[in-house]
Amino acid sequence: MGGSGGGYLNRIPRDLNKLISVSEEETDESYHRTQVEEFLNNKLNDFNDHDYEAINAHRGEIERRLQSDYDDFETLLYGGSHSRYTDVRKLSDIDILAVLGDISNLPQSSNEAIASLASSLEQRFPKSKIETGAMAVTIHFTDGIEIQVLPAYRQGNEVFSIPNPTTSGWVRTCPANVATQLTNLNQRLSNNVVPVIKLAKAICYSQGIEVKSYHLENMALQAFSNYTGLQTHSQMLRHLFNQAKTLCLHVMSDPCGQSADVSGNLSSRERSKMARDFNSVETAIGDAMSTRSLDPWQRLFEK
Repeated sequence: MGGSGGGYLNRIPRDLNKLISVSEEETDESYHRTQVEEFLNNKLNDFNDHDYEAINAHRGEIERRLQSDYDDFETLLYGGSHSRYTDVRKLSDIDILAVLGDISNLPQSSNEAIASLASSLEQRFPKSKIETGAMAVTIHFTDGIEIQVLPAYRQGNEVFSIPNPTTSGWVRTCPANVATQLTNLNQRLSNNVVPVIKLAKAICYSQGIEVKSYHLENMALQAFSNYTGLQTHSQMLRHLFNQAKTLCLHVMSDPCGQSADVSGNLSSRERSKMARDFNSVETAIGDAMSTRSLDPWQRLFEK
């Protein structure tokens, strides 16, 4: 009995060593995961560092000018990624819808509406470079801020007519629709969806993946609609690219009815390339998650 007891006691140190080793590995992995999340949060802080005071000041100047030039002017509304809070500093345009009345005032030609808008803004901002495009007037302010102003006419509650980018006509848009969907999904997943979209946009830009912001946002809506995985930026980022590599292969209709395909009518070749690019990013994220270094994460955000 004594020998048996001694053998049992002699096994305790080895068992303890195993437990200590496992505990140290788990602590190390936990520490690295914390470092990764801190790294991604620092990136987000940089992406969110907008000069909102200057942006709102320019918005106020535009609004006052249009109020004086258009009898039926209603308001200015933020559109695009800015309205959905998925904008990334230096990467995202600041879109503003200038609501110039309801559709009873809708000009036949959207080109004429854009030209009229450009004339009004050129008089107000003579020192700023102003360009007209297929959908908007872009003001390049001297402080470096660029704002795109789209003429818009109200069709109904939260529904507007804006210039058609391929013709001189008009298309329907409802910017609050997708914004509401994203907000609800973001809240359900602990406010992680919007930050993950921002991170994905920055990675796509750095890796040379030409995906429209609106397309990526709609893919995120589908990718996370039934998500039950870990709610961390790294895990959700990997999941988004995993799902996007399949979602981008198919036509995705615009929930607002603005276009038949939010991708911008990509060709099959372009879709295949995008799928391969998304797969490469997913693989790179998986590799980064399996290392104890932040270098692979840093390379994802470098051009």
